[in-house]
Amino acid sequence: MDRARVRDLADCRAALAAARNARRAARLLVPAEVTATLGPPAVRAMLDAARGETPDAACDVVVDCGDSPGLVLNALRHGLDRLSVAAPPEVFER
Repeated sequence: MDRARVRDLADCRAALAAARNARRAARLLVPAEVTATLGPPAVRAMLDAARGETPDAACDVVVDCGDSPGLVLNALRHGLDRLSVAAPPEVFER
């Protein structure tokens, strides 16, 4: 599986096109600063747009939420369910 850090729609398009052309799956990694800057709804829209343009490219997505429980909850609300979280577990016990 090829991994690609994606910061915008152009990165998503390029990663999915490369995966399709190589006939390999891609793992799209959305960095925490992108998730925090754009917000989970925009990240979801970006990913959906790229997938819609390249439906024959196999991929999965990991969205980094850094150490922000708020970003995690917002991401889950918007259907992003493969998340990377840097916060200690006790943060989520509340």
